[in-house]
Amino acid sequence: KQEEYLPLLATIFSMLHILPQALKVYRTGDVASFSLSAIMLQWTASLLWVIYELTEGYWMFLGVNATELIYNSYLYLVKVRSTQPNT
Repeated sequence: KQEEYLPLLATIFSMLHILPQALKVYRTGDVASFSLSAIMLQWTASLLWVIYELTEGYWMFLGVNATELIYNSYLYLVKVRSTQPNT
């Protein structure tokens, strides 16, 4: 449907906004500038969207939001690891 293009485009841009940050962290390992609470809020939002899309059958948006959930999970893991003392 034509009316689904706008939300799909918005969802894609929402996912893409975090890609440069995830790539920077991947290349440098530096997560000092990232707030753990901000990462967790975005992760929670992504998870809730994925759950909603699965239960309501919005398959068009599921892949994009699942990808964003993966990016946020990666940022979370790197951030948590960076705050733990080296053993």
